[in-house]
Amino acid sequence: MNVSKKFLIASGIVSLVLIIAGLAITYYTKKTPEQKQAEFMAERRRWVPLTPPPQSDRLGQGARRAEKNERFAVVGADGKAKTDYRFTAIRPFVNGRAIVMKDGKFGFIDANGREIGKIIYDSVSQFANGRAIVNRGGKAGVIDMNGREIVVPGYFDSISPFTSYGEARAENFTTGTIAILNMDGKIIQRAVRQQ
Repeated sequence: MNVSKKFLIASGIVSLVLIIAGLAITYYTKKTPEQKQAEFMAERRRWVPLTPPPQSDRLGQGARRAEKNERFAVVGADGKAKTDYRFTAIRPFVNGRAIVMKDGKFGFIDANGREIGKIIYDSVSQFANGRAIVNRGGKAGVIDMNGREIVVPGYFDSISPFTSYGEARAENFTTGTIAILNMDGKIIQRAVRQQ
């Protein structure tokens, strides 16, 4: 056999090995639907701007938000200010209450612009079934529609929103305690997670 025939056979074998290797790699690296979705979203982020949607100044309840020097006030439907410009953020009204931020802390106001309780929390949830979950110092609590603390933040690390049945799940991660609370903040069932 001459050298050119040996070269052709060798290059054919190498090509065949590379094709088989490529097929094997493709077979063993098939992507799951979750991987495909993640890649699609990553690619989409490159061409979809991630700017937030423009916020409306309408807060509901006939009120709107007014801004002055990076501070916000609530203005009624009649155009008169219901609050001074003391808030750094105001969310729309839900169930007659709006979440506000003042000096880095959160709280609530009613449709007349009156503060409901104190604006002292690190985070708050919207009111659902007459209760809101609040967080202060890494501990969760519960307040009612009047701002009264039903469960004072201090023991529970996490509290879920109250269900339509009037129950919420509360948990202390350190002790492993899981409790079911009623609408009055009383523990109606308690369990301790096995370590």
